[in-house]
Amino acid sequence: MLESLNEAAESEKIEGVVIVMSVPWYSTREWNVTTTLHEKELIAQRINSLEFNMHRKKDGKNKFLVAISGDTHMLAFDTGYHNDDYGDFPLF
Repeated sequence: MLESLNEAAESEKIEGVVIVMSVPWYSTREWNVTTTLHEKELIAQRINSLEFNMHRKKDGKNKFLVAISGDTHMLAFDTGYHNDDYGDFPLF
């Protein structure tokens, strides 16, 4: 996934990224067998370092990133306000 994020950030043809996952992004359980907290932190750090969803990027381009996360047993939309520790991107 990290390689794909790098490619999307560098490509002139890609305007945004939609991440689709079957696991809950908000989970902070390190013992979860399908995703772990340290992996989520790596992904979030990469998203921040590539400056997705920044209004004033250094090169003047703004690429968006959103995620669709599953298995939370609810329907919700977060603008990124409650996701500031883990990527600060909108989450469905």
